[in-house]
Amino acid sequence: MTTERMEMGTKIWLDDIRLPPDESWFWVKNFNDLNQLLNDEHLEVEVISFDHDLGDNTPDGSQCASRFIEIGIERGWQDPPEYHVHSDNPCGRDNIVSKMESWKKIKRMGLL
Repeated sequence: MTTERMEMGTKIWLDDIRLPPDESWFWVKNFNDLNQLLNDEHLEVEVISFDHDLGDNTPDGSQCASRFIEIGIERGWQDPPEYHVHSDNPCGRDNIVSKMESWKKIKRMGLL
């Protein structure tokens, strides 16, 4: 990851098939890719966009959202980053949105 991208804030595109909107996004295709990117303690996430269905026998986008939130809490991110869900799976989309919105609500309440 280049220093320039880190200073600008990182845009993460989680999808096993669809290409990111443009070259400014880091394309991660699964839970392991996301986890590897999140291992960079200096990472500043500007925005993340989730797909839900990431292939057979792999953690889904909802599990990735849980890991993303866990990392954010561990690192003490002041505010949850902007997020989008571009999944075609309505139940999966709802699960991801519910997790991310709960994180935002808990942060606003000062419980983290």
